[in-house]
Amino acid sequence: MIKKTLGTMFAVTMIFLLILTVFTLFFGSYYFGVAGFFAIFGVTYESPWSLFWYILLSFGLGALFEIPEKILSFMIGHKAATFMIECFFTWLAIHLADELMDSITIPLDVEIIACLFLFVIHLAFEDNKERNRTYED
Repeated sequence: MIKKTLGTMFAVTMIFLLILTVFTLFFGSYYFGVAGFFAIFGVTYESPWSLFWYILLSFGLGALFEIPEKILSFMIGHKAATFMIECFFTWLAIHLADELMDSITIPLDVEIIACLFLFVIHLAFEDNKERNRTYED
């Protein structure tokens, strides 16, 4: 009985550590990617923690704006309009997070470049999914 309980606890602990490691690697790569992007474009922030809170805030706002973005994109359906809608809501999340935090300053042109960059990445992964779906059918 004790062996079975210890085995179960070990398995649950290992699964938790695996999930924690994957999350840490994902968030760490995103954090250092944003830090590198900001270093290239000369964005100033007070501390690494302010960058951390900015990323969390922009993720939260992005998740909040995801619902109206998908609804509008689905209703319109045109590629050019979808591009405009997705870029607008991405920019809105980035801009609002910047405005809500005093410890980070992002120029407007860098916000626009960032939202276009994120849209291109999203488009590349979306196109890859469609291509894989076509090959499987």
